[in-house]
Amino acid sequence: MRFASILTLIPLALSLGLLANAYDNSFDSREYVDELSAREYYDDALATREILSDLSTRELIDELSDRLERRSKYTCKVCSKTFNEKPSGMSAVCKKEKIAHKLSEKNGKYSCSVCSKTWNTSPKGMAAVCSTKNVDHKF
Repeated sequence: MRFASILTLIPLALSLGLLANAYDNSFDSREYVDELSAREYYDDALATREILSDLSTRELIDELSDRLERRSKYTCKVCSKTFNEKPSGMSAVCKKEKIAHKLSEKNGKYSCSVCSKTWNTSPKGMAAVCSTKNVDHKF
C-alpha cells in the first residue's frame, strides 16, 4: 500500500468527523432558542398574574357581566321590540301612557282632582287627558 493513499484518506475522515459534529450542535442551538421562547412566555404569564392580582373578584365579575349584557340582545316584554344593546334615554320609552282626568261635577262645572283644572262641559279627546306618563321597556 502506498503512503500517499493513506495521506489522502486522513483529510476525508477529518471532514466527515467535522460534518457529524456540525449536525450535533444544531440541536443544541434549537434547544437554546426554545428555552428563550419559554422564558418569554413565563415572563408574560408573570406580568399578567401581577396585573390580575391588583383586581378584586367583584371587579372582574362586574366587568364580565357588563360584557355579557352588551353581547346579548334585549327584547321588551311589553312591545316585543328587540335591541342589540340596552336602550337609554328616549329610546328606552316603550309607550306613553295617557292618564285621564279624574272628574267631579259641581254646579254644572267639571273639575279634575289631580290637576285642579275646571271646564264648563265634560272634556273630550285630548282635553280629557290629564297627563302622560312614560313607560320604559321591560326586559
